[in-house]
Amino acid sequence: MMIEICLKRARQLITLSACFGCLLIYIDSYGQTPNHSTLRPMRDVLETAYQRAPERIDANGRRAVIQAKYQQFQDFFSGPSSAKLAQREGSRSGPNQASETEWVLSAPLWHLRQRHEGIQLTEFEQSVAQLWELLTRLQLLKAIRDVHRNLLLTEAEVEISRANAKAYQSLLEDVERRVLAGDLAPADKLAAQSSVLEALSKVKESEQVLQNHSNAWFQLTGSHERPEVENFHQQPELRLDQHIAWQYSQAQIALAERSLAFISEFRQEKPIANVGLRQEKSSSNSHQSIMASITVPIGGESKQRSLIAEARAQRDLRVGEHLRLERQLHAEFERTVRNAENAKVLLAIEQERATVLHQRSTLVEKAFAAGEASLPTLLLALSQTRAVQTQVSRRAVELRLSMAQLSQAAGVLP
Repeated sequence: MMIEICLKRARQLITLSACFGCLLIYIDSYGQTPNHSTLRPMRDVLETAYQRAPERIDANGRRAVIQAKYQQFQDFFSGPSSAKLAQREGSRSGPNQASETEWVLSAPLWHLRQRHEGIQLTEFEQSVAQLWELLTRLQLLKAIRDVHRNLLLTEAEVEISRANAKAYQSLLEDVERRVLAGDLAPADKLAAQSSVLEALSKVKESEQVLQNHSNAWFQLTGSHERPEVENFHQQPELRLDQHIAWQYSQAQIALAERSLAFISEFRQEKPIANVGLRQEKSSSNSHQSIMASITVPIGGESKQRSLIAEARAQRDLRVGEHLRLERQLHAEFERTVRNAENAKVLLAIEQERATVLHQRSTLVEKAFAAGEASLPTLLLALSQTRAVQTQVSRRAVELRLSMAQLSQAAGVLP
């Protein structure tokens, strides 16, 4: 009877081992991290992403609006012309029947120097739009770097989780042999199986996260190619006059001031030039005359004051935004510098901790092989070692990307 029970347990162990082996073969073959042998400079990745980004369409629309305003100031008249035709008839019952026909052409004029000032204003607005395009590239670059960071972190976790699964599988095979030999209890085999299943679950989870980040990368850049490691000859520094966001904010203030000066100097209502031909006819004679006049708007000061107040408020709003932006840029750069410094310290600490835990797990493994340590003690030591290995990988990636994050905070494009 005991022999039958032992044979039955042996068959169960063999079947379970085969199942776990198939699972590990599946893990090795499915969802392998792609080998990104083709690397591109970050500026090329950014340009490719920008060409497919919605911000490029917005930039085209802004350029079209500014070009239309520029073309409007290029025209000789400030608006569309109008034509007037009038016909007046005298009394038909009298002996002297008279009629009068009048043709009038009217065209709005520019105020003195308004056309020249308007052209300069739109040219400056074009330069502000170019800075806006650079700012959108900088914001897109941050999104690219964030997704790239997530990819590198997740790839490291996938590699570690696969190594953990293989290590736990080797431990399970050893435990199975010792259970068959009677050195360990069947409960130890179940504990080892649970560790293997937990490791396999973490492999699947990390692979799913990696697939999500890969999809996000492709949607953002339109390619699976990765960027090269960005090399910096020296640590980036924050110089506000070189930060794209600061330059754009400063340009917006200048544009608001120019718009305020333009509105204050020139009225919205335009003078109108009128040129016409008048023909008078009667039964006895006919007479033609040419007329010319200018219609000048009078009044409307309340509307002009309203427009000036609105332009002044817009300028003050830009100034307030600029002051807040300066504080934000300084705070963001200081935070990034502290993170970069902490990344070095944390990596050194985690590496030392990994060395200590690895030595401990090695001693525990030897003690377990000699029968001097229990399986739960070994599993705990291995779990701690794997966890610190994950932290070391994360800290190494953070340190590797710290210079790029400093460049991003400094507002410099590659």
